Amino acid sequence: MRRNFGPFFSLLAALLCLAALLGACRAAQGVKESPLPSPPAQTPGQTPPFHEIPLPQGLPGELCEVAGVEEFLSLRVSDQSSAVRVRKLPGGCPLLVLERHGDFARVLTEGGERGYVMSAYLRPSSLPFTLPAAEAGAYTVVCRSSLSLFEAPSLQAERIGRIAPGSGVTLLGEAENGFARILSPDLNAEGYALLSYLSFGRLNDPEPPDAFLSPSPSPGASAGSNPSRSPSPAVPSASAQPSPSPVKTQGTSPKPGEDGRPELFTASCSQYLSLRERPSSDAPSLCQIANGAEVKLLSYTGAFAKVSYRGVEGYVLAGYLKPQDRSAFKFTAVQPKENYSYAQMMGDIQALEEQYPGRLRAGSIGQSALGKGIPLLILGEASAKTTLLVTAGIHGREHMTSLLLMAQIDRMLAEGGPPAGVSYHVLPMLNPDGVQISQGREMTPALRAIYEADRAAGFTSLGEKEYLARWKANANGIDLNRNFARDFGKGAKRNGPSSSLYPGASPEDQPESRALGEYLRSHKFKASLHFHAYGSWIYGQYGSDETLNRLSLSLAERLSALSGYPLSAESGEEGGGLKDYLQGELKLPSVTIEIGTRACPLPFDEFYTIWLRNEGILRALGDWAAKN
Repeated sequence: MRRNFGPFFSLLAALLCLAALLGACRAAQGVKESPLPSPPAQTPGQTPPFHEIPLPQGLPGELCEVAGVEEFLSLRVSDQSSAVRVRKLPGGCPLLVLERHGDFARVLTEGGERGYVMSAYLRPSSLPFTLPAAEAGAYTVVCRSSLSLFEAPSLQAERIGRIAPGSGVTLLGEAENGFARILSPDLNAEGYALLSYLSFGRLNDPEPPDAFLSPSPSPGASAGSNPSRSPSPAVPSASAQPSPSPVKTQGTSPKPGEDGRPELFTASCSQYLSLRERPSSDAPSLCQIANGAEVKLLSYTGAFAKVSYRGVEGYVLAGYLKPQDRSAFKFTAVQPKENYSYAQMMGDIQALEEQYPGRLRAGSIGQSALGKGIPLLILGEASAKTTLLVTAGIHGREHMTSLLLMAQIDRMLAEGGPPAGVSYHVLPMLNPDGVQISQGREMTPALRAIYEADRAAGFTSLGEKEYLARWKANANGIDLNRNFARDFGKGAKRNGPSSSLYPGASPEDQPESRALGEYLRSHKFKASLHFHAYGSWIYGQYGSDETLNRLSLSLAERLSALSGYPLSAESGEEGGGLKDYLQGELKLPSVTIEIGTRACPLPFDEFYTIWLRNEGILRALGDWAAKN
């Protein structure tokens, strides 16, 4: 008896086609893009109904699927239609709704991406849904601004740095208080960040590279629009504390190419940089610049450099650029290198003193807690009418400021010395013990006791090497920049010796701060300048003395115009800070420059742009002082 299998095979073929269609939906790739229809009208702020559907055991949310779209629904990094798109989701794709945000829903895909979609395009679903494996892997930061990386799973813990939206991180494990322990390649550090701002998988759009050169849509684009997306290095957010907010002035440096300044640079990064519309990590990305690609530098603005790349002008993080012409970094004695040490600095001081007799006099203001001499360099004639104070290296991990200041002294001496009638009293490394701890990363019994105390108090969860690399204090665990009398102890965040933030038992109870305080009170300076890291901005005011603030701001504005660092509208006061003491107690106009764009200790790659931006700072300080 012959049987007719035609209907059976037709049914089988139909089932196979349906299975293929569902697989394509879940892959969410290769879908032709088209605008979405306008969603049904809703009252502003109205939350769409939450569909009560029984979920399989273990699913922590509402099971839905994409519906009512012509081609796809955009999965975005935040609950706004202008936010960066993570993925294109075609109709029928299953999603797990984690929570509702007005017209948007925060969802999880089977691939592990987290993001936001418009709730109007979701409907209840009975499709099977498999939770992504919760294992360590490549995660992406999805937030509107920068994501803070802390030393402990607490918003009160010390901040290690900030990670920009789109940056890739490795998830090391979950922690309490909604935090995750992660590794950030951009900051080269482990720490804790809020888990809700991490998404599994790298979130690159599938368009070919040439498509990245088209301008990004302006805010308010439709739900199906496609702003280019790429990860970017971390940058301090101007709206997040303790970053200065608001910015009083936005400096723009002199044009490259003038006076032989380099103008051709190459990108120096792990993969690529984002070229952005504005000097902000929140600005839309215009294109991606691959590592090693050539760009033309146009100017510096804040932490960013304005560049031209393949005919497109935009902004990139300045610290990720290297000049092609390195002749600007040749000095007579100072040799820039990674981890510029106390021993190398002392050798350079001796070489400069021998090479420029009469122009440079070297000495010491006292000794550190471990017995190192705290070097003092005096440039200019002893009878000079105007005397200026310049410091660096008060925090151990900020040792690039010492290298910068020594390079500036080398260049000034090579060019004939200070302006007429001006002398500089320079303290290039106020905290030599802290620098040695940060660079050497050797755990002594005394440091181990401080480390264990910080761990027990929840102030750090870093391993020993990373903890010491980020050491700010002196060898006794006292933050020298909080150890002076002005507002001593104000806002103190530590009550015992620590790697940072502990002000000590009383003002100037440390050999370094005591020696410095005595030196300051025995000399009459006209103004002072202090180098710190990091942030790429300038502090130029303190307290309510209008005359003093007017002078400090005048100097800060001059240095801002030269370097391109923005001038903060805040004072940057620390409580017991050196600059605060000089302004508040000694009535000395004072300015702080924060160099660098990445977390401390700054990687050596940053020195190139840092030097170019600060090359003329000392001479500008002298010229200003001679006229004011």
